[in-house]
Amino acid sequence: MRSDYIQAYINRGDILIRLNRTQEAQKVYERALQFDDGNPDIYYNVSFSKDFYQRIFSNIYLFRIVSYSSNSEMNKQKGAIVSVSV
Repeated sequence: MRSDYIQAYINRGDILIRLNRTQEAQKVYERALQFDDGNPDIYYNVSFSKDFYQRIFSNIYLFRIVSYSSNSEMNKQKGAIVSVSV
């Protein structure tokens, strides 16, 4: 996959999540971060691709979502709510 097409990585990870192949999805999202480490949407997806017991360690990714949220599509939508549950 081309390194300049980050959305393809995100889409592939999303499909793997729906197929319940979370470990593979996590690797795809982390690969995407190598090309675009400032993308909050990728951090969000990485955090939710982790197993339940690993989610406590994924809070760093959720923190980065907030840090980068001004560049995110989530921030452009009115009424968007982001909640964190562990």
